[in-house]
Amino acid sequence: MVALLSVSYAASATTLPAEGKVWKDYTWNQEGVDFKGEVEGYTLVLAKGSSTSTLKSPDQYSIRVYAGANLTVTAPAGETFNKVTVTINTTGNKATEATASEGWTVSTFADDQFTLTSATAQSSVTFDGAGKQLRVASIKIENGGTVTPDPEPTPDPEPTPDVVTKSVKETIALASGTQFTTDYALTVGWKYGSNVFVCDEAGDFIQIYHKDNTLKVGDVIPAGLKGTYTLYKDVTPEIEKITTLPEATAGTFTAAVVPAKDITVALVNSVVTIDNVVIDAATPGADVEDNNAKNFVGKVGDVELNLRNHYNLESVPAGTYNVTVVVTVFNEKPSLYVTEFATPTGIADITVDENAAVEYFNLQGIRVAQPEQGGIYIRRQGNSVSKVLVK
Repeated sequence: MVALLSVSYAASATTLPAEGKVWKDYTWNQEGVDFKGEVEGYTLVLAKGSSTSTLKSPDQYSIRVYAGANLTVTAPAGETFNKVTVTINTTGNKATEATASEGWTVSTFADDQFTLTSATAQSSVTFDGAGKQLRVASIKIENGGTVTPDPEPTPDPEPTPDVVTKSVKETIALASGTQFTTDYALTVGWKYGSNVFVCDEAGDFIQIYHKDNTLKVGDVIPAGLKGTYTLYKDVTPEIEKITTLPEATAGTFTAAVVPAKDITVALVNSVVTIDNVVIDAATPGADVEDNNAKNFVGKVGDVELNLRNHYNLESVPAGTYNVTVVVTVFNEKPSLYVTEFATPTGIADITVDENAAVEYFNLQGIRVAQPEQGGIYIRRQGNSVSKVLVK
């Protein structure tokens, strides 16, 4: 006969920081890009994770867990807990929900607090602001009281079914913070360090953030990529926290040509080409250190394009170019990061028909249906090409 084993201990709670203290009263050591502190016997690690911001040491008001960063709370040796209540410093806080490590359930935010609970006592928990900045004012840790083990092992719960998406459109329809698996291939359109811009067969783009990847433009990533969908800063669809990145095969990528008037924020992450962009002055080169000086303007007719040498390209002289760009968003408007300048082939490559009617082109090589009086145009009839003033 087997007797039930019951383990009991008095329910208790610890609040961090302790009464009368603030976060900066404790010693925080910087370890690489992370911060580690010992707070009332608990170990707290503020990890940079995928955050693009430089972490700050906790101050008297809060621990700043930037978007992409996370905070881990670990109990003293031999101790466990199964409930954590987090109070938020609303000044500067942007998160409206939180995510936590496996085994923890996260409540909704209410009265500037949310609660993490676990069915079994654990020695640590990791949490973040689900893709947004979370400012932690205080943490209350409770041990949960009495634990009575089952007489026989409890079967593992059925695994949560994988969320599977079949296209980029299905992926960006997910809630931010959702873990998922792709059931479609992705082609690399541009890569810059950890940022990889990829599209599916339909031509829809999304950004992958993955450190130390070896992907190249044109590579095809087969189905089976596992990661977390994030709407970064409520603007940019991204795949982060990748746990499985299938081996890619070499392929080709050709950017779609999009008219300048159709470039909108809806094309965020897209790698596209805009033809016949007029640039009035030499572009900023790779040696430019001032971020603001990297911006310049191009025009196609009356459409003005906000361009940026974000990828350290060499300067090109004033002229007309077919410009390939990555579409990003700044202040709710398109900001176009140039990946290539190409010289337009112009009207010289247009097939000539000896019996063709008279055709007109503007000085950028764009066909004009009805030339305006007083304008200078390129006139072509058959093999005869000349510059004319229309009277």
